Amino acid sequence: HIHILIFLYPDARLEQPAQINKAISAQLPDPVTQPNLFKLVEKLMIHGPCGDLNPNASCMKNGKCSKNFLKAYQEETVLSENGYTLYARPQNERTCVKSIRGVGDFTLDNRWVVPYSPWLLMELQSHSNLECCISIKSFKYIHKYVYKGHDRTTMAIGESQDEIKQYIDARYISSAEAVWRLFCYNMHEEKPNIV
Repeated sequence: HIHILIFLYPDARLEQPAQINKAISAQLPDPVTQPNLFKLVEKLMIHGPCGDLNPNASCMKNGKCSKNFLKAYQEETVLSENGYTLYARPQNERTCVKSIRGVGDFTLDNRWVVPYSPWLLMELQSHSNLECCISIKSFKYIHKYVYKGHDRTTMAIGESQDEIKQYIDARYISSAEAVWRLFCYNMHEEKPNIV
């Protein structure tokens, strides 16, 4: 599980709905003209179901989906003021069936599709939620994941008072951080500097 923030070169930025639609989709592809992509979206990029269809889903918090699904139908992609894109989710009669063991079969439409890159999905063949961030507000959200630190725990058995040993024992360096350090990249940077 990883959160990645990618900054694009100015000439490659997704700034218009037509550009975003070429890179990111939040709808079921045509099962006739794109059968392989349709199968991958059906298998990997459908959220839930949750809400009234499945109130016991793991994403449900206080009677609502924590991921804000079921999304509304949206005929065109729109750049919203909060920094996130409202992706085209047309009401085009495309559906897929998702089975949940012990709950049942559900016929779902574009409102349940997690935004994805068709190219990336075909290449990786794994779930990859892709979002287009177009405002500083959205960057703040992703930065809390980038800078929140590593998973760690401290456990003491006995009477040890060695703080250095406790720090080393509790320190966890993931493969991503290890490679970053091997390439001698800065671990963080703040502009402008704050004192």
